[in-house]
Parts: sequence; structure tokens; C-alpha cells
Amino acid sequence: MWLLLVALCLAQGLEDAIPAAEAFYNPERFMNISQKILFHGYPSEEYEVMTEDGYILSLNRIPHGKEDAELSGPRTPVLIVHGFCLDGGDWVDNFPNSSLAFILADAGYDVWIGNNRGNSWSRRHRSLSIGSEEF
Repeated sequence: MWLLLVALCLAQGLEDAIPAAEAFYNPERFMNISQKILFHGYPSEEYEVMTEDGYILSLNRIPHGKEDAELSGPRTPVLIVHGFCLDGGDWVDNFPNSSLAFILADAGYDVWIGNNRGNSWSRRHRSLSIGSEEF
């Protein structure tokens, strides 16, 4: 009997200690790069570039920060590209005050986010399929 009582008390304690699943919900979890940029209130543009050997790469652009849309004049362009086994979304995954792409946009730069071939956002080719050995 005592063992059952102890087990029930432990089970109740665990239930109270583990937050509900809603507390862990991340609204950005299934967003693409442009959606994440827009989610944080920044303008977003998408482009596709074809390489000489036929790979189609995606680029995302944040033309300006949140507050400086009306500022005239050219902005210095900045291209940021991810590292090995990553993608361009890594530059906008944190909050705006700790994501390099947002920090640069707010500092007045024209931010371009590149995606190398083979990652989630650049898996296309002019004539090859992703399952082919040549790809």
C-alpha cells in the first residue's frame, strides 16, 4: 500500500514538473527563410540564381531594417553564406537582436543570404534530378 502511495506522489510530482507541450511550441519551426524574416517584421525578397553548371540556388534579401525603409540612397550590400551542413536560415533563427542578418539590416546594410547547393533551399538543377548520381 505504501509503495502505491509513493508511486502516486511521484507521478503527480512529475506531472507538475513537466510543462505542457504548448509551452515548447515554436511558431517558426516549419517556416522557410522568407517567412521567418517576415515573422520578425522585416521586408523579404526571394531570388533564384543558376550556376554555370546548372544548379539553381536560392537567395534571400533583406533590403533594409525595420525602421529605415524611407531612407534614400544606396545601401552597402552584404552577402552572408552559411557553413558546412547548414543553410541560410541559420542567419535569421535567433531573435532580431542576436541574428546577424537582422543586425546588419538594422545597421543600414542591404543583406543577401546565400544558400549553397544541396541544402534544404538549393536542391534543384536545370536537368538533373536530386536522386541521380550526377547530382
